[in-house]
Amino acid sequence: MQSSISLCDLPWWAVLLSWLLPAILGYLWGMLQWSRYKSKSKRFELELSSASKRIVNLENEVNECRMSYDKVVREKSKLVEERNDRLAKIAPIVSGGTPSQSVNQGQEIIHDTKSVYGYAIRRNDLKLIEGIDPKIEKLLHNIGINDWYSLESVDINYLMKVLNDEGYTQLDPKSWPYQSSLARQEKWAELKAFQSQKN
Repeated sequence: MQSSISLCDLPWWAVLLSWLLPAILGYLWGMLQWSRYKSKSKRFELELSSASKRIVNLENEVNECRMSYDKVVREKSKLVEERNDRLAKIAPIVSGGTPSQSVNQGQEIIHDTKSVYGYAIRRNDLKLIEGIDPKIEKLLHNIGINDWYSLESVDINYLMKVLNDEGYTQLDPKSWPYQSSLARQEKWAELKAFQSQKN
């Protein structure tokens, strides 16, 4: 029959070692895990710090982009205002015209032109002016010249610039205000004679 060994039968150092060895191993294991945790924690802190710096840099870049965008918008608005001011200075004086050019009379058929041109025309028909065809008439309407009075009052330099910008470099509109003046005053014979001389 085997006898069991109790702790009391062991030497004191064996008893101490049986308690101390697991404690030391547990301590060493804990220190190893702690060092790994500290290493990972330090790496995560560095990554977090780097990410925070990148976020700050991105926020600064976004703010700079917003400032640049606002600056561009302000400059664009300023340029548009300057362009509108320049156009207003050189644009034709478009008004309601003389009393004989009221809205109701704008499409009035003028029968007196039959004896000169052989057909009746509509008042303020810009195509009556030598050199103006339907395309040119539409262009003139787009810049606010809708009647003879407006064409008579237009700044000729402005008109030439508009035509050149649209590719009509061969047109010479210098006589258009004079022709429009004759048409507005219903001087059909003089207008016809002037146009015949140009041809």
